[in-house]
Amino acid sequence: MKQKILLFTVAWMLMAYTAFSIDLQVLQQKVNTAKTTKEKIYALDALATYYTWTDGGHATARAYGRKMIRLAENSKQKELEALAYVLNGNRMVEGMFSTEREKELRGYYSKAIRIAKENDLPFYEACANIGLSRIPFHTVVMDADEAMEWGKEALSVSTAIGHDSLRTMALIAAANGNTLKKDNLAAFHLFTQAVELAEKLQDPYLLAYSYRIFARFYDTLGDPDKALAYFSSAIESLSKMKHLDYRHLPWLYMTQWNMTWAYLGKGDMKNSFASAYKVKDIARAYNLPTSYQHAPLSQLLSLNVAFGKLKEAQALLDANPHLFSFFLSHDYEHTFYSIKADLFNKAGQVDSADKYYRLSIATVGKSVPFWTPGKHLWYGYFLLQEQRLPEAIAQLETAKSKSMEFHNLHDLVTSYKALDSAYLSSGNIWKAYQHKKLYHRLNDSLQQLSKDKEVALLEVQNEQKKLDQAQLERQAQREYRYRIRTYSLLSGLGVLLLISGILYRNNRQKKRTNTLLKQQKEKTEQALYELKVTQAQLVQKEKMASLGELTAGIAHEIQNPLNFVNNFSDVNTELVIELKEALSKGNKVEAISIAGYIQDNEQKINLHGKRADAIVKGMLQHARTSTGEKQLTNINALAEEYLRLAYHGIKAQDKDFTCTLITTYDQNLEKVEVVPQELGRVLLNLFNNAFYAVQQKQKQRQVQVRFDEVVYKPIVNVSTSQQEDRVEIRVCDNGTGMPKSVESKVFHPFFTTKPSGQGTGLGLSLSYDIITKGHGGEMMVTSDEGKWTEFVVSLPHVPVAEEQFAASTAAPPTADTYPQP
Repeated sequence: MKQKILLFTVAWMLMAYTAFSIDLQVLQQKVNTAKTTKEKIYALDALATYYTWTDGGHATARAYGRKMIRLAENSKQKELEALAYVLNGNRMVEGMFSTEREKELRGYYSKAIRIAKENDLPFYEACANIGLSRIPFHTVVMDADEAMEWGKEALSVSTAIGHDSLRTMALIAAANGNTLKKDNLAAFHLFTQAVELAEKLQDPYLLAYSYRIFARFYDTLGDPDKALAYFSSAIESLSKMKHLDYRHLPWLYMTQWNMTWAYLGKGDMKNSFASAYKVKDIARAYNLPTSYQHAPLSQLLSLNVAFGKLKEAQALLDANPHLFSFFLSHDYEHTFYSIKADLFNKAGQVDSADKYYRLSIATVGKSVPFWTPGKHLWYGYFLLQEQRLPEAIAQLETAKSKSMEFHNLHDLVTSYKALDSAYLSSGNIWKAYQHKKLYHRLNDSLQQLSKDKEVALLEVQNEQKKLDQAQLERQAQREYRYRIRTYSLLSGLGVLLLISGILYRNNRQKKRTNTLLKQQKEKTEQALYELKVTQAQLVQKEKMASLGELTAGIAHEIQNPLNFVNNFSDVNTELVIELKEALSKGNKVEAISIAGYIQDNEQKINLHGKRADAIVKGMLQHARTSTGEKQLTNINALAEEYLRLAYHGIKAQDKDFTCTLITTYDQNLEKVEVVPQELGRVLLNLFNNAFYAVQQKQKQRQVQVRFDEVVYKPIVNVSTSQQEDRVEIRVCDNGTGMPKSVESKVFHPFFTTKPSGQGTGLGLSLSYDIITKGHGGEMMVTSDEGKWTEFVVSLPHVPVAEEQFAASTAAPPTADTYPQP
């Protein structure tokens, strides 16, 4: 694994620039002397790279690239296939772009990703995604979502495999995606992380790469000074190397190249030319391929035209007739034609300017079609300048339609403005008016984009200031700590003898203190243990109280079917005696009739026996220790069962107690995932509390009935309902109610309104924890003192499929199933 990472890091970090200062013959010899397939792939990649950056060498480079792929495929090693496709993409991604070349390198990276995913090769998957993320540097139109996805994928994979060098580049890839999405703060923080990681790794390749891309980020935001500072840092990072070889030169070259354009953006003519000459010197000093020799000349040509140095520009063209071949070999001849058109236009050579404007339009399509509107636009301005109005209008209309096609807002606004002027000059006032309106409408949007860019730059600068301030504070803290340590050392040397004298005393005091602390700790631990034991006893007492109430309900519930069994058994005993008498008398008809009665009674005995058995099984199921696993549960059936048990339980304790039970169940209520044993305890507690409240109020009214005619009737109302995202269970009674001061404390542990010895104060507290913590629901109470109390249990609602719901055999309870007094 280490060997793979080392070999690939070299190839990746240099973006496949493995050939620049090596003689072509030496490169060909390396192909012939390669001992392994991997070595031969790298040697072929070096040759392909050499020809990529040689004027007219793209066809040869592509042939070597395909040879790499065939060699990898023939080896039957998927890792080598992924390597070959990634190296082909890396070779092209840094080059001068065109639409066709972009399609080609996308194909290489896509195949690499597919092979990597199918064969568990995450390293190559991350590398391919990083390579794809570099496309925005060269393509004017870019899918921001696509770039974000590449960056996220690269960062995820590189983090998973723990490769910090790769993760540094993945952070930059993710930052590029955020830049395209206009989330500049997120991009800034990702760039900062990448720089910090590269600095931590002390890798000059990564530092140069990180600084350079960070510089381009600032250049895009319109801060050329900050961009130039990071470009300089990238060059400085490489300059610290003792020896610069072919692995470092591309970064040095391309960073200096970027600095030239940054100086041009500032309008700094002196430094622009100085930087371009430095690029030229680097190419010459290290004997880089011909494209690298000619590219600085193209920069100098552009600078001369931009700064109005027309004679120097013409002299440069005359002295370098081969310069056109550089543009042509990279599908960028349209750029050469545009530069010449501007040169001749500024020089007043109208016919030549017209010729080259037309050639620029004719050739831009095979490079980057997005630039087409600009070509038509500048040719239209040229024609407008020459008062060739019909031709100017035609070109500007084409610029307008192409701008709409490519969603190029800047060129569209410019074309509206130019068409306004052109139509006005031609006398078409209405057309001029229409385009003026469109210009002003869209120009506001364009101005807003410019303001947004300025705001983004201010936000980034503010974040940078915060980071710089934090760094200064950390530096100040380090210096302060250093001074403190120094002063402490000096002071320590002065008081060393004094410290030696008091160490013995301090040691004795420390021992005494430790002894006291140990004793205090033991006391505290004992008190904590006793508190936990007491708490556990109280919780158990509450559970036992609930169990006693539940047991009473079960006993009352099971008594009915047992009474039926006993009664029908007694009747059958008497019928058997009568049957024997009938048979002894020979009365067959009467015997058959009695036998029928016996059979009916046996069926009833069996029915009520099964009813008792079902009650016992149900109680055993609910009495089991909860496993904590949630089950799809019929809430209506559960509420019905525990309401019945609670009612029978209190009836068993107070035979004179009666209560009207009102139930309103939502018959369409779906099953809900709950822990049925725990929810059952909650419902039992709420029902018991409700019955206790109405029982207490009934006892109070029995005393008052002597003085007024109002007879109190205890009522407990239970209802269920299904809301959009939850299920509600409401338990309402017309009992004693509670004041607001009690209502706010009712769910607190150990708080109770019952007389001493009748309640632990844990029932509602435990119920509240079961609902809120165990089920993620809510439990609320509202009350009017002396009139009523309502508890509401709200559970999250998880929809259940129809077939699951229909599979339930438990029928929902109805109102007439309740035992009425």
